[in-house]
Amino acid sequence: MNPGLMREAFRNSTDEDRRQYFRYLEKLLRYLALMLIVVEVFTTFYTSIGHSFFTRWVAYAALDAPIAVKILAIVSILILFSLRGYAPSGYGSLEVAVGIIVILNTPDIAQPSIPAIIPLLTGAYIGVRGLDNIAKGLRRNGRLGRIFGLLFNNPEPEKKTAT
Repeated sequence: MNPGLMREAFRNSTDEDRRQYFRYLEKLLRYLALMLIVVEVFTTFYTSIGHSFFTRWVAYAALDAPIAVKILAIVSILILFSLRGYAPSGYGSLEVAVGIIVILNTPDIAQPSIPAIIPLLTGAYIGVRGLDNIAKGLRRNGRLGRIFGLLFNNPEPEKKTAT
């Protein structure tokens, strides 16, 4: 597969083809987010170990290849920021999944204190940001947009004006 050829084909495609491509990308990201949640819930609650898949994977990778993990995180920032612009609903679905994973991996709070509550609040904040990005990517008069609007009283998106 020639990347230059793919770039040229994408440049010469119509706006409708591009929109269709990004709709498929958003669907793919939603399915990925759902799979992440299912794997996390299953491994957290239904394994004898009691540790989630992602906790074990990150611990393993961080110990064996800390530089690779840091490089992957930096590259992920760029890729995810791009996805946020092109496929906001799909990116928002991933954000909600990460928020749920953070909440599920928050240690039980033995002593109510600010440092003990911060991971829980961080997961909730990530989840809310994810819902906001989902709302940005939905068509208001589409089926999902109407359902989302009824559930969350989703306000009209702000119109950006040049100053």
